[in-house]
Order: sequence, then structure tokens, then C-alpha cells
Amino acid sequence: MALSRAGSHPVNNILTKFAAEGLEQRFLCDSGVLPEIIVPEISGTFLSDDPRGYAGAADIDIARGRMGEFSKGVTFDPLAGTFNCIDFGHKVGMDKRLDEIIDQLGDLGVRRATQAARITKQKAEQRLATLLFAGGWVTSTAALLGGGGLIWSAAGSSPISDLALVATQTVPLQAFGERPDTIVMSVDVAVTLNRHPETRGYLSAALNVGVGSRVLSANDNFLMLRGVVAEATGVDVNRVFVGDYVQNTANLGQAGVSAFVWTNQVWMGKLGNATPRSVSTGNAISLAPTAAADFSAHPFQSDSFESANRLVQWFRASQANAYTAINTNLGFRISNCLV
Repeated sequence: MALSRAGSHPVNNILTKFAAEGLEQRFLCDSGVLPEIIVPEISGTFLSDDPRGYAGAADIDIARGRMGEFSKGVTFDPLAGTFNCIDFGHKVGMDKRLDEIIDQLGDLGVRRATQAARITKQKAEQRLATLLFAGGWVTSTAALLGGGGLIWSAAGSSPISDLALVATQTVPLQAFGERPDTIVMSVDVAVTLNRHPETRGYLSAALNVGVGSRVLSANDNFLMLRGVVAEATGVDVNRVFVGDYVQNTANLGQAGVSAFVWTNQVWMGKLGNATPRSVSTGNAISLAPTAAADFSAHPFQSDSFESANRLVQWFRASQANAYTAINTNLGFRISNCLV
């Protein structure tokens, strides 16, 4: 059947799939950085276990004497807070009369839906970056770590050793034994580490890459670098993320100004295993120890609708969620890595 105007506006899951396939830049908000908590209501409360209760106490003796009782533990009050999912969305129109000279209306509609989706996802990326790179986490600069007062772009610095120190000592000590399972670094930091002598020193000369002054490959989103970081820190390579999304920082009507969303920082923390294993029917969510979570009331979706005057077909993308810090002791931010 020939493509008609009436049939060229797929909605909901079909249009959502088309729009998602058109997202060419890498969105960390789509990569599962934060555990997604599906909530039945748009607002509510959360409780999260305090990991201090998992670390015991100095005066606990669990040896049981004859006819005696086992030792009795103490459960700390859980961390409590609220979440409020905000409805986010953007729409882009297609003039049905002025655009009718185009004989590929199906493709044009999908591109308009993708444009709306890109902007919606871009704003989500910015919210995620604000949470991780500007939140109230325990923070240090790269120069104050174990690298002898050097930023990572300076000769003689040791960024991989610094990351290993934070992962194996700093975070577990402040988090009562909880090990970090997620690392997010900005693309400028990744580029610097990709050509750093210490990073190249982790690779075998037999690989014929990264030897001497060569720069590591940036294929597959810095896979080699992420592998080195994963090996040194104990974090799964699939949980090492590089944020390289580019945004336009100019207002409408101004000349475009491009900039990276993620710059000059690294975030490391415990995020996994927070998702409840049973379905909640209310708005009080109980979580395992976690640094942050994504409370999602309505998942990302795309749809289309016609204006009342039948002159414009609108393509819309929307989602309702809240990126929320849960326990700031389970996250560590390294700022000013390069300057």
C-alpha cells in the first residue's frame, strides 16, 4: 500500500522505537548509569539501608556460650527522603501544507520525532551530569590524591594509581566497606588518560598498541582505556562510562556554541543492587545501600498528534523521572583533573 499522509504518523511504541534508533550520540542516562526504580506514583518517599549496620561494631562478640543466646545486632535507622518525578517533554512541528512538497513524509516525521527525542534526552543528560558532577558528594581534586600534587595532564602524574587508590581505599573507608561499582569520567579526562604513559604501561607490547608514545584506540567508546581503569579499580568494564555528549549552550536566535556536557571530572561510587526485587504498590520505596537512583514514573516515549486547525502535525517526546541522590557517602567526586 502506498504511503499516505494518514498512515505516515506512527505513534507510541512504533514512533518511540524509530526515534530511539535515531539517537546517534551516546547518552549516559540511557546506558543504565543509575539504577532505575519504577514507581507507581509521581511522588513519594524512599528508605535506604545505612551501610554502617553491615559493618558491625567493635564491642560485638558473636561467640555463643553454652545455653546462651546469640549476639543481638543493631539496625541503624535507614536514610529517608522524598522523590518528585517531574514531567519533561519537548515537541517539534511539521507544517502539513508547506511540507507537502516533500514526498518522504514518513522519513520527515521520524526525523522530527528524533529531534524532539534528542532534546528531551539532552536535558536528561544535563540533569544526570549535574547530579554526579555538581552534587554534594565527598570531593577532592586530582592534585590532592596520591599523585604528588600533580594534575593528570602534568608530566609525572599517576591517574590510574590515583583511581585505584580511591576505589580500593577512599570510597570503602567512607562507605563502611561498600566498594564502588560505577565510574563516570568526562571525555577530556578520557582523552588525557588515553595518551598518558601510565595508562600505556598497563598494555602488553605484544598488542602493538599504546606502546611508546602511541595513543590508545578510542574505538567502542574508549574500550581499551575503560579496560585499564576496570583492571586497576576492580569495577566492571561495562560500568566504566565516558560522557562525551555535545550540547548547544547558546539561546534561540544566537549563533550556536557547542560544549561538552561532561568536563574535567570523574565520579566513582556504589550504585548497583539498589532496585527492589518485589513490586511496590504504594509510594514508599525501600532500597539497598546506593549513592543515587532514577525514580521513573513514566518511561521515555514518543507520540504525534494533529493541531486543531489541521495545519501542523506535532511530534513529541516525554518522560517523567527524578535523578535523586540517596547516600552521598557512597559517592566520590574528583574535580579539576586537568587544570
